[in-house]
Amino acid sequence: GVAEGLVYAVDHGADIVVLSLGSKTKSQIIEEAVNYAIDHNVLIVAAAGNANSVDNFYPAAFDGVLGVGATDKNDEKWILSNYGAQVDVVAPGDGIYSTFNNLADPAGGYAVLSGTSMATPHVAGLAGLLLAQNPTRTAAELLSLIETTATDLGQLGYDNQFGFGRIDALAALQAEETANVETAMLSGVVWEDSDLNGLHDETEQQTLGGIQIDIYDENLTLVTSTTSNEAGYWTLNNLRPDAYTVRAETPSGMIMTGAAEIQVTLEPAAHREGVDFGFAPLPALPPNIYFPM
Repeated sequence: GVAEGLVYAVDHGADIVVLSLGSKTKSQIIEEAVNYAIDHNVLIVAAAGNANSVDNFYPAAFDGVLGVGATDKNDEKWILSNYGAQVDVVAPGDGIYSTFNNLADPAGGYAVLSGTSMATPHVAGLAGLLLAQNPTRTAAELLSLIETTATDLGQLGYDNQFGFGRIDALAALQAEETANVETAMLSGVVWEDSDLNGLHDETEQQTLGGIQIDIYDENLTLVTSTTSNEAGYWTLNNLRPDAYTVRAETPSGMIMTGAAEIQVTLEPAAHREGVDFGFAPLPALPPNIYFPM
């Protein structure tokens, strides 16, 4: 039935198909239907599954399918989201309020649900926006554009927790503006400066996640922002070659020990690494030292 529905959708003009279903068992008839869709320039967006498992989950794990994992409000992996090779990108999937087919209410309804099936429509919706923006885009181009403009999470680059990262609708929709420009990349790490000397010493392995990194242009207009991941890493792709100011936001109870802001100039196709920021807990006041009221 699923295979027949997929073929029917393809034959009746679908450009994008969402498959919020799956199994660890590989089905030949589903694979043939998926390949039929791909051969007819239809983008298949499939949920990666909700078992917190690295095992392949089909159809998300089939070649050519855009497999989607789920994140929570903190850009962390949703606790039950599957991971591994079937995840190409991730999208919000925790506590999503949406329409809901309530069989007790034929008029419909709404509900808050969590899962990769909640994340997958975000990705399909973005694909629809990109296709509306440029109807000549192929399914393969849509898939590539969504992957390459995603906000990197977890380890730098592709990883098996987040794939290419959490989708970024704005970056994807703006990509056409920079299609003929060789964009650049910035990355760095936020570390805990235990000796408060402002230098990232080899012995200082503790990193800080959740630190906001803001990028400003030469007019001090905010261009984009990101946050450091659990490993302290942050990265921003698809930046126009230009001069930028990079600032890290000081978290409560900590002080900046390195540069409060770093000036960088990006050349076309450059990857500027090592834009690092050091923080340390506020030092305790000596006894009998008081600030005047």
